[in-house]
Amino acid sequence: MASLFNVIFSISQRISQYQLTMQFLGAFSLLGFLAGLAVAAYNDACPSCTEIYDGGCDKDSGTVEILIGNGGAGQSGLAKALADSFIQKQTNNCRANIFKIGWVKGDPTKTINNLKAGHVHVGITYHKVAEQIAIDTGFAKGCMYEDDSKHPCFTDCKNVTEKPCYTFRDHFYLVGPRENPADVKKDDNIMNTFKKIYETGERGKARFLTRFDKSATNIKDSEMWIGQRGENHEELLNRGGIKTSRNIQASHRSYVEDFVKWVHGPDGQRVIRNYHKSPKNYCFYKGFPTDGHSLEPDNCTWDLGVRKACAAHDNGDERGDL
Repeated sequence: MASLFNVIFSISQRISQYQLTMQFLGAFSLLGFLAGLAVAAYNDACPSCTEIYDGGCDKDSGTVEILIGNGGAGQSGLAKALADSFIQKQTNNCRANIFKIGWVKGDPTKTINNLKAGHVHVGITYHKVAEQIAIDTGFAKGCMYEDDSKHPCFTDCKNVTEKPCYTFRDHFYLVGPRENPADVKKDDNIMNTFKKIYETGERGKARFLTRFDKSATNIKDSEMWIGQRGENHEELLNRGGIKTSRNIQASHRSYVEDFVKWVHGPDGQRVIRNYHKSPKNYCFYKGFPTDGHSLEPDNCTWDLGVRKACAAHDNGDERGDL
């Protein structure tokens, strides 16, 4: 009888523990469910968006009015910086007509296809030929340029040509092992450097890593290998151009047009050329060149200590990190 009592008591203890466990898990599941609903409610405004920017305004107010398609500028944070600044400007610092901007991640090929389908309103890509084809085909809209000007014309334009909106210049770094098998010198220009890498590779002494995925990086290294020079011979500055979709609902059109004008105006260009990440404050981008020169940044630097880093190849002792 005592043995039977012990068995019954043990079973009742296990049932009580099970009930307590299920109550805890139920509460935990409810919290997770509610948190999931909150995230879903925010993302339901744009299921295809990688991120949604609200300019620091009330995230529960306003709707997504602009969809930006891009890869690198979204990942680096430039798309957010531009979106937040534009929202602040248009809403008078969140006081009126609050709205949001979404970023849809994609390489140049995907972004151009999204423009054609109307899945994004603004596309920022890095392939001038493909961009011009999109404009000439009729599903994308560029900017109007008078004669040879690099500054887009938005009013009272004459003798214009429609081209991708030259917006900013992204950057690339060519990096290699400290052993420097291609014997690259600090005074070698980028074309000579690629030539040395090729010749070293032919001897089986080095390899060049390419993404081979139609990304902006892949497009740029392909241009380097065939010896194609970029605009103004700034080979490692990659031209970023804006196009807008012609398949945009009327309710979004004014937001998109205002955004394009703002990005190419003084405020938007200031955000671009001063964009950096703390604490080192290195600049990430340059704006489009105006009258043959670039405006200088106010609070970041392009001096990355490259000479110091390159000197590591000469004496084997000094080390510099880019």
